[in-house]
Amino acid sequence: MKVKGRYMAQSLSKKISIMALGSCFLFGNLHAYDSQQVRFDGSNEVVAVWQKVDTATSYLQIVGSYGTYNAPTVSLTDPAKVHAFSPILKTSQFSSATVRAVAIWKAYDLATQNLVIQVAVASNSGWTTDSATTISLDGETPNDDYRVIISDDGHVIVATWSSDVGGSNHSRVVTSSDGGMTWNHLSLSDILLGQPVSFVNAQPEQPQSLIGDQTMFVFGYLLNFIKKLGVIFR
Repeated sequence: MKVKGRYMAQSLSKKISIMALGSCFLFGNLHAYDSQQVRFDGSNEVVAVWQKVDTATSYLQIVGSYGTYNAPTVSLTDPAKVHAFSPILKTSQFSSATVRAVAIWKAYDLATQNLVIQVAVASNSGWTTDSATTISLDGETPNDDYRVIISDDGHVIVATWSSDVGGSNHSRVVTSSDGGMTWNHLSLSDILLGQPVSFVNAQPEQPQSLIGDQTMFVFGYLLNFIKKLGVIFR
């Protein structure tokens, strides 16, 4: 179903929101969390996402206004301790009915007994990996200021957060140039800063304010330094 016009899209988004909020009533053992979000893509399609939890596993479900119901899932590490589950929605240009959703969260890793930052990416074929990917580094304690942004074509993803390392604040930057299949830590992530950096006008709903036509991302007062690093993806 193709949604024409923003008024119709907004109306449909309300219906999908109700679907998201009502998912816990459709399935007695599921619980709707505050992570449900609704987004528009460039062609007035509406995409809704929400988190649900059964007795053992946390899942991400996606519904699109084009009529295709996608329900990719990812098993989170110790769901009881996962918080601030923040999906960022994107319908990419890979195909006309592709849902791409990037989720980032902080979790407690039972194997290492450490808090870690994890990420997962969904596409029309489901999650790109069977399990979530840990993108934080060993020996760091991530703070709660993590966020993720995505380029208009869905290829470039940037995640950032601050961490405590040996009592000092470090800013972390992790990038993917292949839609979340692989991740790389930039050299910028190892720079000791007096305060953690933050994205200019950092709103996940408006990634275009963070990634321009050349898919370059910028940090406020570190802009000139980043330009010297040549942090540009084409």
